[in-house]
Amino acid sequence: MFDVGAAGPWAGALLALPAVIIGLHYSEVTPLDQTTGGLELGNSLLFWGLSRAILGVDPNSVTINLHPIAIAGWFGLFVTTLNLLPVGQLDGGHVIYALLGNRHRLVSRTFLFACVLMVGIPYLAGWAVWWGWLFWAILLIFLGIGHPSTIDVDTPLDQRRRIAAWATIVLFILTFIPVPISFTQPQKPIPKGDTYEVIQPVPAPPIADRLLFRI
Repeated sequence: MFDVGAAGPWAGALLALPAVIIGLHYSEVTPLDQTTGGLELGNSLLFWGLSRAILGVDPNSVTINLHPIAIAGWFGLFVTTLNLLPVGQLDGGHVIYALLGNRHRLVSRTFLFACVLMVGIPYLAGWAVWWGWLFWAILLIFLGIGHPSTIDVDTPLDQRRRIAAWATIVLFILTFIPVPISFTQPQKPIPKGDTYEVIQPVPAPPIADRLLFRI
């Protein structure tokens, strides 16, 4: 069960990783500009590290116009993350069940609660929210957060597979994105160098001048 559960995400990650590396080489880096708005892709720890290593910039402080190959790799890593969600009969659920046995239910419930928090807290704080986590929480409740029992539930993984299981958990952490996709509203830039003519009322002359004028 562990071999089947871990094989798919690792195969997807090993295919997506070269695409990200190649695509970042052909991506364009421009100064950070939030006036245009548009669709933004979030950064995982892995994608952030690759951007720093390949482009030599902090992806949070600049705008990276991703090459289509890099976009394909980004979505490949994102699908890997979704497959590794440690709940139910997802690939991540298989891995956690094979590693922890019946204790997997605690991990599944904790992550389900985390999905709700990743929507509720940013929404109340006015931050960017990816409502997909709420969709996944509802979907996982219907699919079941527990893993079906197997015939042999007591035999632990051997040492090699235990190391591979923890490496798979690390892969999930490195590819996880709290806000995968967001839409930024365009901000109207402040005009620079424009001049405005201000008309000020002319103050009335003193009373003495007005009397003298009348005379």
